[in-house]
Amino acid sequence: MVRVNRKPNLEIAQPKTNGKIQKKNIISAVKWFIALFSIFCLFFIHAIKQNVDNIHNSLNSVSQYDIADYPEHQIIVDGNLFAGLNNSNIKDLAKVSKMGLTTVPEISIINEGATITLKEVYYDKSQIALGLEFKEFSDYNSFYTAFFQNNIEIVPKSAFGKNFPVSDNLHYKVIRYRFLDNLPDKFDFHIIIKEQVDLKREFAFTVRLDRTAANSLTSDLLINKTYQIGDNTEVFIKRLLFTPAATYIEYDLLKPIRLINFDNLNIDLKIQDSQGNIIELTGLTAGGTFNNDRQVVSYYAFYSPCDEVPRELKCQFFKHGTNKPMFSPFSIDLIR
Repeated sequence: MVRVNRKPNLEIAQPKTNGKIQKKNIISAVKWFIALFSIFCLFFIHAIKQNVDNIHNSLNSVSQYDIADYPEHQIIVDGNLFAGLNNSNIKDLAKVSKMGLTTVPEISIINEGATITLKEVYYDKSQIALGLEFKEFSDYNSFYTAFFQNNIEIVPKSAFGKNFPVSDNLHYKVIRYRFLDNLPDKFDFHIIIKEQVDLKREFAFTVRLDRTAANSLTSDLLINKTYQIGDNTEVFIKRLLFTPAATYIEYDLLKPIRLINFDNLNIDLKIQDSQGNIIELTGLTAGGTFNNDRQVVSYYAFYSPCDEVPRELKCQFFKHGTNKPMFSPFSIDLIR
C-alpha cells in the first residue's frame, strides 16, 4: 500500500468589506506615506546641508590635502610648518614655533619646473633647523645640502633630515644641523640644495639668522667635572646647554685601553630631572681618541628641552637600545 501525501487545498477566506471601510484604509495609508516621506525629506535635507558644510569647511581649510590619509603628519600649511607637521620627531621645533622663536621666510626658488620653498627656520646655540617644501620632483630622497657663512662652508658634527610625503608632487622636509661651534648670534645664512639625480638642479637661498630671542631663554653652563663611575672608568662632563628646543650635554668617557670593548662604548646616557622626570635622548654623536694608556670617547648628546633648568640631573649609562645599566649612576648638581 502506497500512501501519497497531498497538500490540502486551502482556500484563504477573504473578509467581506464595504466601500466605506476600503476608503478609510486608503486614506490612512496615504497619511502614513506622507508622514514617512516628510521624515525622509528632513533626513535628506539635513544630509545635504551637512555635506555642503563639509565642502565649505574643506574649501576654507588651510590645507588642500586630506590629512586623514596622513594621520601622523597632520599637515597644515599656513607658514608655520614645524607646528603644522604635528610629528613627534619634531615636537621641540613645534614648541619653539608656537613660542614665536622661528622665522618664516617663505622664499621660493623655481628651477626647470620644480620648486623648493624655505618655509621656516629656527636657530639657537645648539642647532639650525630648516623647514622646506619640495614640489614636482621625480625623486625626493637624493639631495646634497651645504651651507655657508661668509662664503665659508660650515661643517656641523651632525646633520640629518626627515621627509614628510604628502603626495607624488609634494613633500616636506625638516633638516637639522647640530653641534655648531663659533657661530655669531646674527649672520646671513647661505644654503645650497643640489639634486643628485634627474636634472641635477640647484637651489640657493639666503636668509638672515638671529638667535637673540632664543639666547634670552638659554642657559649655557660649563661644568668641567669628573665623576668616578667604577671599574677605573670616569666620565668628564664638559658642558650643559639648555635652550628652548633642546637640552645638550658634552662629555667624555675615559677608560683604560685594556678594558675597552664595543659593548662598553655603545651606550646611552639617560638623564632625569630633580623630580624624576625622564629627559628623552633625541640624538647622539661620538668620536674616540687615545690619551696615553686610556681611550677617551667624546659624546655630544641631544635631549628634549626642559621648561626650566633643574636643580640636578640624575644620570645613568645604559647599553644602547636596552634597559641594562652600565657603570654606576651619578648626579650633576646644577644649583649655582
